[in-house]
Amino acid sequence: MRHRIENFDNSLSQTQTTNSDGFPSDWDLQFILFTRINRDNPSLTILPYNPTDDSIKITAFDPKKPTKFLVHGWLNSYNKTDQMGVYWMKNVTDFILSQTDGNVFCVDWSKVAGDVLYFPVVPKTQVVGQMIGYFINRLIAATGVSLNDIHLIGHSLGAHVVGFAGQSLLPNKVAQISGLDPAGPGYGDGSPRLSKNDAQLVVCTHTSSGIVYEGDISITGFLGNKASLGHYDFRVNGGNYQPHCNLLRQVKTDTMLLSALNIESDPDLIDDILNLIVCSHIMAYVYPVIAPQNDCQFIAYRCPTLPDYENGECAELAQPMQFDFAYYDNPDNKLNQTSTPNEMFIETSGSYDYCQYHYQILMEVSQTPLVGEIIEITIYGTETKVTFQTTLTLLSPEGQYSYLYVSDRPLGSVTSAETRAIGLGAAKISVIHVNYMSALDVNVRQQKSSKLCYKSKSNNCNGFQIDNFSKNLVQTQITNSDGFPSDWDLQFILSTRLNHDNPLLTILPYNATDDSIKITTFDPKKPTKFLVHGWTSGYNISDLIGEYWMKNVTDFILNEMDANVISVDWSKVAADLLYLPVVPKSQVVGQMIGYFINRLIAATGVSLNDIHLIGHSMGAHVVGFAGQSLLPNKVAQISGLDPAGPGYGDGSPRLSKNDAQLVVCTHTSSGIVYQGDISITGFLGNKASLGHYDFRVNGGNFQPACNFLKLIKTDLLPSNIKNVSDNVQYLIFCSHEMAYRYPVIVPQDSCQFIAYRCPTLPEYEQGKCAQLPQPMQFDFAYYDNPDNKLNQTSTPNEMFIETSGSYDYCQYHYQILMEVSQTPLVGEIIEITLYGTETNATFQITLTLLSPEGNYSHLYVSDRPLGSVTSAKTRAISLGTGKISAIRVNYMSALDVNVRQQKSSKLCYKSKSNDNDSNKYPTDWDLQFILFTRLNRDNPSLTILPYNPTDDSIKITTFDPNKRTKFLAHGWTSGFNISDVTGRHWMKNATDFILSQMDGNVFCVDWSKVAADVLYFPVVPKTQVVGQMIGYFINRLIAAT
Repeated sequence: MRHRIENFDNSLSQTQTTNSDGFPSDWDLQFILFTRINRDNPSLTILPYNPTDDSIKITAFDPKKPTKFLVHGWLNSYNKTDQMGVYWMKNVTDFILSQTDGNVFCVDWSKVAGDVLYFPVVPKTQVVGQMIGYFINRLIAATGVSLNDIHLIGHSLGAHVVGFAGQSLLPNKVAQISGLDPAGPGYGDGSPRLSKNDAQLVVCTHTSSGIVYEGDISITGFLGNKASLGHYDFRVNGGNYQPHCNLLRQVKTDTMLLSALNIESDPDLIDDILNLIVCSHIMAYVYPVIAPQNDCQFIAYRCPTLPDYENGECAELAQPMQFDFAYYDNPDNKLNQTSTPNEMFIETSGSYDYCQYHYQILMEVSQTPLVGEIIEITIYGTETKVTFQTTLTLLSPEGQYSYLYVSDRPLGSVTSAETRAIGLGAAKISVIHVNYMSALDVNVRQQKSSKLCYKSKSNNCNGFQIDNFSKNLVQTQITNSDGFPSDWDLQFILSTRLNHDNPLLTILPYNATDDSIKITTFDPKKPTKFLVHGWTSGYNISDLIGEYWMKNVTDFILNEMDANVISVDWSKVAADLLYLPVVPKSQVVGQMIGYFINRLIAATGVSLNDIHLIGHSMGAHVVGFAGQSLLPNKVAQISGLDPAGPGYGDGSPRLSKNDAQLVVCTHTSSGIVYQGDISITGFLGNKASLGHYDFRVNGGNFQPACNFLKLIKTDLLPSNIKNVSDNVQYLIFCSHEMAYRYPVIVPQDSCQFIAYRCPTLPEYEQGKCAQLPQPMQFDFAYYDNPDNKLNQTSTPNEMFIETSGSYDYCQYHYQILMEVSQTPLVGEIIEITLYGTETNATFQITLTLLSPEGNYSHLYVSDRPLGSVTSAKTRAISLGTGKISAIRVNYMSALDVNVRQQKSSKLCYKSKSNDNDSNKYPTDWDLQFILFTRLNRDNPSLTILPYNPTDDSIKITTFDPNKRTKFLAHGWTSGFNISDVTGRHWMKNATDFILSQMDGNVFCVDWSKVAADVLYFPVVPKTQVVGQMIGYFINRLIAAT
């Protein structure tokens, strides 16, 4: 079989020096052979990719024995240690030869992989793979070794290299390919990469395809590839963060960025972060060489999804986490390869030997629980006992519920169990199955599994019974007679206009008596509002800027209206520094608030139609659970102020639009978005649409008032910031806390907090939604008018509004509609200046089609009102075909339709002849066109032209229109006179090379004045204009020469 590289000279370099076989002559691939005979001195057997038959035959290679190839990744080599100081290829070789008598080739391609720039290496991996395939064919020709005995193993970039090696041998296939955390960047969908078609069996291990925290918070696919690439894809710990990498474990705790980002106390932070990034990636070749101690086995289970696996729904069809592929030679062990992908899951521990014991816990119930009930189960075994919490999620119509329990220690034989309630519920458990999973042998799994029954001697339970096992699930919780915890100490603090100066004189428990309620200043004829805080907060606990938000909101409400305000303090429960254990307790807190409301109704006759529940963060879900506990009756309204995200994802119990007659949510930290695809999503807030109306303030993301992030983004970090951790904490929580600051603001002047319904944020930002306004107001009286409720049946109603970064946060919103007489190209950029009676405004617009009639729109937002718009002026940023005939300015920041109409304007554009096209371009960007020819190459600075040269200025140069002309244009932060990281001036070098090869004209285009912006993304749209200016220059060149 002969291997050639199609269009090699064109795809890599026309000047690449190659051998007669077409491969690069200077890449210096080395194939280092290890066997049990020469393992102490393998350096005596180093072969090139194109060895002769004789050079192969004199080695210790034995074609009758299994042969494995090991291939490293980027920046690695056979003789280079990884971040942990390990020579992984040597370690794996030692492990293989200790387990089997075979041949091991370590392929060193470090001369190519050593390029510090990653992406230039990516296309070269295909060639490296073909060179390995070429070597394998040489091996076959010299020794007769069978492809059925060859196993290719690659890590990271090397995983794709062995895939390309396999592809080069097609239609014949090697026995197996093992991809150890195949690289992600550069190998996305549609790109050449490792595939299950590259070998008879392809097995991939994923260890860093996504570092997942909780809920929607994730950094995905940082080094590894998240795609299913093989017949089997083993996702160790979900394919994400590996527990051994304990820096991330530290970051995941509640001290999070506080300790990890304290530069002063951790000067080696950069090294730690580097280890964090690489560590999980490295673990892909650490796990296979571990021989688990005792009786633990690395066992993975096939499951459709990671959540299904974590819910204990997949305990059949085990597969080994083993390095050797002999296991797969048995057809019974291969499952069904035609039904790929086979997603395989396994959990590991953070300490050597990493193996964990896996148990499927199945519970059969005699009385169906509510989905979402939480119980704590303790199982007693002969070797240890375990305690864990589980949320009951329905597994089957028969009423089975499941859980996956993983431990560093085995349980032994399970003898008994007991339960403790975390929340109230109706479940009665009749049977618990404990299925042992960590053994390949079915008999072993069965021997170590147990079935426990509750008082059901008629059932066959193998002799195991649990006395008094099944009771109401609050059995062991210390509770009051009503079933609620007696020591959570919820306080209901009543404030009215009568006791406003001293509300602490009126503090009620959740189970207040009629008499204790009646002696208060509570008036059932007035509106009643409940305020509920979130995690680590409380009535007497200040926030990050020292404010007591519940007191501030109470003051605001009582200033605006005569009402009852009840602040619910559940800080004794919410104070737990570990967040996730509080999540299930929030349901019980909600039920206790619902219980109090029923006590209030019984004592005073207050109507649910006069009750409004307001909760912040986790408190938003608490009030949702309170509403749920009152069903089928409903309170009038629930306001969710930036409902918490972590722990309240899709499918989890949480606030819902069904919990009240009207549910309104305000989102302020559901995603902190920087640019493009770079984002941290759902960090504190919940990005889901939870209410009848979901107000997304500034897109529901970063709030401008939180200017620390703004400072970071503009490289203006104040010198007086000493404690980075404090500022990071401020950054994280500030946007979250703005959810309860906005409602108590009374905008000055004529500005009103107005939000507009729109399908998506981009459409809102493009000015496509200027009808059906809603107020960003705290009071819900506005919604009592049916005309103001829009159409609640068509939820979600996504509402958008922009705010400023300074008090009083209100901004004036204008929809700019442009009517065109000549249709522009979509993407044209223009600058518009509007002149108003109060101020002027200048902004740029990228034209995006709004309607078939050719209207184009834009949303303009300002801290100051324009007043009446009297005139307008436009300036082209890019060339195009559009002609604007009219501009309509629609004022949006008022609820009153008449006010909106009075402050709106329509301007007709008086068409004038176009100025010279050159005047459409920025005058201060200073593009320079530096001409080189063989006549002036020693002093090109004498020939520097602007983008709009005159004919005469062109004709006096050495430019020759009869010769070929090349233009060179640099990139971001570069320039003609700016050297790169290696100290080279690439444009000069390229010019010298071109003129040495041909007699022509070379223009170096220097646009460094624009490209020098240290912020990358603002430069991106300007590249279009720079390109158009170059095109304009070319037209001038054509006209003159």
